[in-house]
Amino acid sequence: MAEVDVPGHAASWGVGYPDLWPSPFCKQPLDVSKKFTFDVLSGILTDMRKIFPFELFHLGGDEVNTDCWTNTSTVNKWEETFNTFPSKLSPQTVVHNWLGPGVCPKAVAKGFRCIFSNQGVWYLDHLNVPWEVVYDADPLEGIQKASEKKLVIGGEVCMWGETADTSDVQQTIWPRAAAAAGLLHY
Repeated sequence: MAEVDVPGHAASWGVGYPDLWPSPFCKQPLDVSKKFTFDVLSGILTDMRKIFPFELFHLGGDEVNTDCWTNTSTVNKWEETFNTFPSKLSPQTVVHNWLGPGVCPKAVAKGFRCIFSNQGVWYLDHLNVPWEVVYDADPLEGIQKASEKKLVIGGEVCMWGETADTSDVQQTIWPRAAAAAGLLHY
């Protein structure tokens, strides 16, 4: 699944388009109060749709430092997407559970689909986590109703290159990715 992590993790966008920043002193997160921001994002997603023929795109929405927005009069109401705006999200929203246990149960209880990806066990750049811990993670933990279990549509192991290199692939990354794949094949 392709990801465009917005509105946080996008400070580099403002280098070419400074109007995406709330101010010259506030370069992250993107200024979600401006139509221009959504025009740029729409263009990027349109181009990505041509490259990645997937039904879904991951839009991040995590680790948004709201200090700039709090101090910018036009943008001061954003928080972590699901935790703050569950009643305003489209019913077709898919929640990516990266924060840890308890997110998928809350999401599916509100009728949202959820992708399990607990950072404590399924982030592959956490090189000290053994494959057994990955395999023991239960994407359905805390979910009792069969109708809600069906809303957990899968899982995702995540990897960022700044903490691993090719020497980690065979020994560390591949066994843990395979463990998650084996667990999800149910």
